[in-house]
Amino acid sequence: MASKGKGSNPTGVDSKLRSPRSVLSAKSLAIVGASERGRWPAQIYNNLRTHGYDGRIFLVNPRQKEVFGERCYPTLRDLPEQVEHAAVIVPAAGVPGVLEDAEAAGVLTATIYSAAMGDGDDPESKKRGAWLKDFLSRSKLRISGPNCMGYFSYREKLFAYPNADLCTVPAGPVGVVFQSGGNLQFFMQVAADRGMRFSYGISTGNEPDIGLDDFLDYMVEDPETRQIVMFIEGIRRPQAFMAAAAKALAAGKPIIAIKTGQSHAGQEAAKSHTGAIAGDFAAYLAMCDRYGIVNCRNMDDMVETALAFQTKRRPKGPRIGFVTTSGGTVDLLFDYMESENAVLPAFSPQTAAALKPLIQEGISPKNPLDVGIPSTNEAAATWCK
Repeated sequence: MASKGKGSNPTGVDSKLRSPRSVLSAKSLAIVGASERGRWPAQIYNNLRTHGYDGRIFLVNPRQKEVFGERCYPTLRDLPEQVEHAAVIVPAAGVPGVLEDAEAAGVLTATIYSAAMGDGDDPESKKRGAWLKDFLSRSKLRISGPNCMGYFSYREKLFAYPNADLCTVPAGPVGVVFQSGGNLQFFMQVAADRGMRFSYGISTGNEPDIGLDDFLDYMVEDPETRQIVMFIEGIRRPQAFMAAAAKALAAGKPIIAIKTGQSHAGQEAAKSHTGAIAGDFAAYLAMCDRYGIVNCRNMDDMVETALAFQTKRRPKGPRIGFVTTSGGTVDLLFDYMESENAVLPAFSPQTAAALKPLIQEGISPKNPLDVGIPSTNEAAATWCK
């Protein structure tokens, strides 16, 4: 979505969406900081080579002539050809020099993995953050991160995240965008074990440039992504985020989200972790209501909700039906439903009549439906249908 430009933006808020295409679908990339001893660069290199990434890979490390049996170049300026993306896995103090090299070499995008690039309270981190802000104001290079763990692009086999197990999950329809890199892999592993399948899994980090809203917009445009799951610490560009959320709503792509920062302690933790300002939680909930975002209370709820939306059938309203074999469970369900202000519609006379021959004699068909204990395996199989 194109920006209207500063002249037509009376609020002065940056609402321009930036494309992360060459982050998530790069046809060539360089691993800067390539090392057989470094766990993250070694894992990412192995992910790419083992799981079928068919783009060109270049290794960069001024202290090495060869890594993993392949030639290693001193800097990005020394590569024999231009690359689309650079995975920058070097200490924070070395990041500015790498980005200057990337700009000079015509690299389109870079992911910065290291922290201490503006986050936290360390004065040196603050200086580097100020430098990065100035660099972005004069550079054509687009930045993902810093202070992130990278990403998974499943159809592209571009696994630039230091986790091998999740690379084996088949591609699917769920795009995942987390501002917390560690929580990303925990959520995805639990969800994958339950049958969830992913198009993308992205950790966004500090977001001085490409951020939550940009990845959301990209996945709304992606025809293979049918829903988006998000872990939100803070929304840095509300106008851009709402523009992307509006597109998701219009496209019929559900957004399932969880947001930290309900408590003061949570707000402070988010600010120190990635520099995100948590914002007013009530305003966030109002935004969710406006754009159809399903806000979850905890990660378990988010897994279950996303699994429900992974199917092609969509809920047509807030009406819920339950089937159980226990009258005690019915009692509990009534209590749970009341606490959630959920709707339990009564069965129509036609539905009740159709159910009666299928349930235990003496039980009246009502919602929640106690069918009793099945008398035979055939009866149990009929209920399962």
